[in-house]
Amino acid sequence: MTPRPTTTASAVLRRLLDWRRPAPEPAPPQAPVAAENLSPTSSVRFFPHWNPYCVKQLHGLIALILDIQARAEHHRIWVECGSLHGESAALFLAFPFVEQLHCIDIRSFPTLQQRLRPLLKSGRCVFHLGTSQERAAEIPVADVVYIDANHSYQSVRYDIAVWYPRITPGG
Repeated sequence: MTPRPTTTASAVLRRLLDWRRPAPEPAPPQAPVAAENLSPTSSVRFFPHWNPYCVKQLHGLIALILDIQARAEHHRIWVECGSLHGESAALFLAFPFVEQLHCIDIRSFPTLQQRLRPLLKSGRCVFHLGTSQERAAEIPVADVVYIDANHSYQSVRYDIAVWYPRITPGG
């Protein structure tokens, strides 16, 4: 087992983001919005109750990707359970070490198809319609599985049980 680096990208990013500065104004309270009512220009990065004036969530996702890449060089096949509008998928595919991404969702949003059109045509991104449990048989192995579908405890636990045996050693 290789020793973990003492300074990870996420640790550096966390220090940068948590620098002592005044806290941003809290966002006004908003009623939750159903995903199908989001406009194509709405960002789900901040859905439904995150502060849209703070980009810590986005920075955290980038730090997660960099940490995964730093741990091993073979993280080429990724699965995203719950793709919605394709925002996370577009971010994952911005990194060249992600050779193929399997996006799984119970609905096919036009925004996802538009955002990822060239990558879907090239085969670098593959969209699977259905639940992650239903589509797991179509993807025998994966290096990274990002679970972001149904956020209930039972569903996440079941996704982990389904996908864990498909993760490559070191994934």
